[in-house]
Amino acid sequence: MTTKQHREIMYGINGPKGGGLSKTGSVLDVASIAILAGLKVGLIDADRSTGAISTALENSDALCEKLTEENDIAAKIMSKYANCDIILQDNGALGISEPKIMGPTAEIIESVGLDNVRLFLNQIPHKSGMIDDLKQIYLIYQWLPNKYIFQVNIDGGGAFDPLKEPLLHAPIIEIPHLTASQINVYSSRKVLPSDLLLDPPPNQQLVCKQLAGRLLQIALSNEFAKRIGAEAAIPVLRRMSEGAPVLVMPKAYVSNDDALSEYISLQKHYRNAMSAETDQLRIQHLKQSQIHEGKYNELKTLL
Repeated sequence: MTTKQHREIMYGINGPKGGGLSKTGSVLDVASIAILAGLKVGLIDADRSTGAISTALENSDALCEKLTEENDIAAKIMSKYANCDIILQDNGALGISEPKIMGPTAEIIESVGLDNVRLFLNQIPHKSGMIDDLKQIYLIYQWLPNKYIFQVNIDGGGAFDPLKEPLLHAPIIEIPHLTASQINVYSSRKVLPSDLLLDPPPNQQLVCKQLAGRLLQIALSNEFAKRIGAEAAIPVLRRMSEGAPVLVMPKAYVSNDDALSEYISLQKHYRNAMSAETDQLRIQHLKQSQIHEGKYNELKTLL
């Protein structure tokens, strides 16, 4: 494939290989910030198991293409997105290190050029083996010059495991907790957060302000919007979020073994409740998850 057959395009790919790391959510965030900056965004769904991006955006006008094993798929994607400013690729669990994903991904990287590529690695609190997973993908793609650690506060108050070499050299982008109301207001409509902010539904003004405030914090974190060429989104998000409370990343929280155990237990019972075959079992698991959540909140302590 000939390098740079088109104008320069920023290309972002996500990782690491684990599931449940809010990788798709982060892609929606980055895409929304770029769109609110006036940039044209293309999305690549490389999740071979769930097709998360395609499923999440059934009612959005966002450009979305699936990464398949079709011959010349990378060239076809680049042709479709030749007029885009940013292309974002959402990988599923294990996807970024799978040969069937790495092959076409490498072709796209060759086309856009190394300096235009951004590797986004999601880190969440309380995830066993998180740092090892991050290091593995970081080393596989160590030849990329631009790598970022997205610290995604999915539980609203947990501590992140300390980063180690070589992860210490990557800029950290803080992604605040996404509340249930914020998730529901755009996910239930199957649109991008930016779709919602550009056309707010009736009686949802406050939650839209909160959502805009969250995107603003991501955009400002470690100058992220500037790093991806989307700095123009900042004044737009300031206006949209006027009056919204500022979220605070819980760096002061520390985890201990007991708190971690309670958090893992509450997640296990919640997952079991969602897959329970009878209402009786579902209720039992939900009650247990509430008990463990209460204990977890008690055990979280401030430094």
